[in-house]
Amino acid sequence: MLAEWFARAPGTPAVAIVHADVRPGGVYVIDAVGPEDGLTYRMQGTYREVRPHDRLSFTWWHDRADYGPSLVTIVLRERGDLTELTLTHERLPKRMLQPHQEGWIGCLEGLDAVIEAAKARSATSV
Repeated sequence: MLAEWFARAPGTPAVAIVHADVRPGGVYVIDAVGPEDGLTYRMQGTYREVRPHDRLSFTWWHDRADYGPSLVTIVLRERGDLTELTLTHERLPKRMLQPHQEGWIGCLEGLDAVIEAAKARSATSV
């Protein structure tokens, strides 16, 4: 499901999840093809904290970056029938704040549709 929602905004890269070992200390590797340059960008990092239904924290780095790993934290909170998602991306150079903000917004905009599609698939596979 990660590949389905990770690059959902129009014009965003095609995404392939190469590896994801979702546990503290586990690593992930994601390849994304840039829509403008056609280059493959490899994002990778290490899961720091994995608390299902509550919190996920991982380092973030890509192979064309000229800066060190940053840190992404996702916190989920129940709000009645809804879930509030807060994503924080820290340790980025100032010049990278806007591109990353736009990228995360694009990813999250399609998340509801991916979740609903997954629910429908699981309902029909029972």
